[in-house]
Amino acid sequence: KDDDYLNGVSTYDIVLMSKHLLGVEALDSPYKIIAADINKSGEISTLDMVLLRKLVLFIDTEFSNNTSWRFVDANYIFDNPIEPLDEDFPETYPINELNSDMQDIDFVAVKTGDVNGTAIVNLNEAADDRTFKGELQLNLEEQLLKAGETYKIDVKAKDFTEILGYQFTIGFEQNAIEITDVVAGEIPSLDANNFNMQGVSEGVITTSWNQVEPLSLDDNTVLFTLEVNAKQDVKLSDVLNTNSRLTAAEAYRAAGSDVDLMNLVFDYTQSGDNAEAFNVFALYQNRPNPFKNETLITFSLPESGEAKLKIFDLSGKVIQEITRTFEKGYNELSINRSDLNASGVLYYELSTSKHTALQKMIVID
Repeated sequence: KDDDYLNGVSTYDIVLMSKHLLGVEALDSPYKIIAADINKSGEISTLDMVLLRKLVLFIDTEFSNNTSWRFVDANYIFDNPIEPLDEDFPETYPINELNSDMQDIDFVAVKTGDVNGTAIVNLNEAADDRTFKGELQLNLEEQLLKAGETYKIDVKAKDFTEILGYQFTIGFEQNAIEITDVVAGEIPSLDANNFNMQGVSEGVITTSWNQVEPLSLDDNTVLFTLEVNAKQDVKLSDVLNTNSRLTAAEAYRAAGSDVDLMNLVFDYTQSGDNAEAFNVFALYQNRPNPFKNETLITFSLPESGEAKLKIFDLSGKVIQEITRTFEKGYNELSINRSDLNASGVLYYELSTSKHTALQKMIVID
């Protein structure tokens, strides 16, 4: 069986492997030790952790010198259970002649890389059966990005207490923003090797970080910084998030002798002068654009009050009009293609008693 390499594998396995290597907490089963020998070299080393992180980050999709699963004869008794890699343990069962019924042959299935035994082995089990105890929120400052401008987006600690590691996928709308670089901040042992930038053209970056001893950081400590180019006028939280599209979003918090598995999300806050950016009159580019079924039109108002949104074609014919009372600051409207009954280039205009702004959008078939 040589498939589904990530089954049961996470950054927490790297945490346990590093504890074993440093003598902090030994792996307590010969099968866990076999699982930790990622490159099948006959010993556990830092290279095994490097290879496993590449798998978690989706830099690699398989092990170059090992299979996804290994199977050990269940009847085999290890001479030294704490050093199983020194033994030639049986992974095959020879049958020379088969001329009568024989006893059942049993094997212990070892999932390579899964040193804490979380692999799902039955096809009828749920694909994601993780149970979270709370969530780790990483803080970002909410802001409105303007097309053509470059920004440095700090990802900061928030209630970052007794954390052993984390992993997640950074998702972003590549039509709205471009992430050009990720710069490590003040968190120990974090560098370029903790990120996979190969998927930026598809709107994904994966990251994985861990250390042996639990780490606590002051709130607003910068973990890392995203360098972003804005392609459209957009609200940051609308185009940047955490998800499990590739690397599953999760964090690990030490809780005495146990470890709590936590969900991980971005938390957006407004503070200081930046909050004023939401209190101006501005009409932003619709997203997505072009669109086929539905698009989102966003805008900001300097004060609460009535505003009118008109959508019209090249001839000036109004094909949809929405008049409503909106709140001060950021607002959004969802527009369905079915309500427009039109395609091609359209214009949308936002107007109040004091302001007017115009943008262009494209409807495709």
